[in-house]
Amino acid sequence: MRRLERDEDYLDELLIETGMDHPDVLIYPDAMYRELSGDPLNAEDWWHIDPRVNWLLEKLSDDSEQGFANDKVLVIAHQRETAEGIAEGLRVLGGYHAPVFHEDLTLIERDRAAAAFADDEDGCQVLVCSEIGSEGRNFQFCRHLVMFDLPQHPDQLEQRIGRLDRIGQQHAIEIHVPTFEGSPGERLLRWYNEGMDAFSAPTGIGSDLFEAFGDALADALLDDEMLDEIVAETRTMFTAQLAERDAGRNRLLELNACRPARANSVIEAVRELDEDTALSRYVERALDIFGVDSQELGKDLLVLEPGQHMLDGLPGLVKGEEGFTATYRRDVALARDDVQRLSWEHPLLREMMGRIIDGAMGNTALALLPHPALPSGRLLVELIFRTHCPAPKRLHLNRFLPPTAIRVLLDESGANLTSKISFTGLSKNVQKVNKSMARELIKSRHDQLRELLLQGEGEADRELPSIVEAAETRMRSQLDSELARLTALAEHNPTVRETEIDAIRQERKALSDAIEATRLRLDAVRVVITTDPKK
Repeated sequence: MRRLERDEDYLDELLIETGMDHPDVLIYPDAMYRELSGDPLNAEDWWHIDPRVNWLLEKLSDDSEQGFANDKVLVIAHQRETAEGIAEGLRVLGGYHAPVFHEDLTLIERDRAAAAFADDEDGCQVLVCSEIGSEGRNFQFCRHLVMFDLPQHPDQLEQRIGRLDRIGQQHAIEIHVPTFEGSPGERLLRWYNEGMDAFSAPTGIGSDLFEAFGDALADALLDDEMLDEIVAETRTMFTAQLAERDAGRNRLLELNACRPARANSVIEAVRELDEDTALSRYVERALDIFGVDSQELGKDLLVLEPGQHMLDGLPGLVKGEEGFTATYRRDVALARDDVQRLSWEHPLLREMMGRIIDGAMGNTALALLPHPALPSGRLLVELIFRTHCPAPKRLHLNRFLPPTAIRVLLDESGANLTSKISFTGLSKNVQKVNKSMARELIKSRHDQLRELLLQGEGEADRELPSIVEAAETRMRSQLDSELARLTALAEHNPTVRETEIDAIRQERKALSDAIEATRLRLDAVRVVITTDPKK
């Protein structure tokens, strides 16, 4: 899946004599030139004479299959100074704008650099990262990884590749490691490649190999004969540990770890949820109600910022401070770490929905209904009840009895119109009423409304038993089958303890008691007054 390239175009053009007694210095170029020149000031422009910078420039301008001209390129170097030097060399020698991504940047600066790299149309082609600065960031939209130098620990090497080798990667990752011929860096590359196949696939064995051969490897980087022995011994240990790991695999468990039919149904459900426009419509209305300003940036991005009248306590939004960039698209959020994906599970939406459901916001309303077939001044009351059960969270009652709404629509004579007029149909035709008029209308119909509320409670209570019975049936169906399975298994398998069976019995009883204790709670009331549409 991964392609390793060791480009030798410039290996014979090494312009400086290297001191072979400093292998670590030779691997990291900024330290190398600083060591050789003896003057840190002169070492600052090491990229002028480093052939690897020229190699990178040629790759960036090459539009053939071997070049990078049409692709994003992530360059990783061990030290921050090296990364800054590479970026400066690309700018001065080739005119490329390459943001630098390192540990000394602020979080906002890192987000901006990552965003500039992720942008397909107007973004930069190259991003240069330091070792630590690249950790925790995902660049799965990029397939070319240039390791300007090699890390000395296999875990760090895997960490570098892991920046690209993530969910969403569409191509085989192409790894490019330019090295100086005969240098310790080239010998380290050989140990990684020949000793443990570090560039082919993740194995998780590299740390053990480094612990066993790390000290000897440091000396072998200066001696080809010693390196041959270390590579051979590393390969032997690598093969043995790989075989031992494969022998311990539970293939039956692996075969059942992913059930394609079930996985496909989950994937399809996620796609349908992503394509549902109800989320964007809800967010648009909720942002307006809570006083959050939104501005579209294009490319499916929008910026959410605190408005002048925003309600306090909304996650990610503080008055007087900047907001955040968001999107509804999953792929955009995965590609850009600075963009948050808005979903029903986003903290902002959960907070807004929690306030609407559990608070007093929006739970009462009065509206006018112009309708030529209804006499003017006729009263309608719409009641929304919700099931309420104070069960402990450990029972996870929502599995069997999620919060369920019961709607009751009554006219002033007490007739039940719930099945005749839908919630959506009514909502589309009603009109707003100013607060002063609403107060007067409520006062004039106060006693009548009280009677309708009491009648509505009775209507809703008649529907509760069927909801409770359905929840009890779902719970019994699942737990009874699990109890029967464990009981039958215990007869043949002594490792199944009686305490496990008792735990299911106790859970079943606790759930049954909780479901039986379910009651209805009045959640919202809408009073509707009919009017003559001609007036």
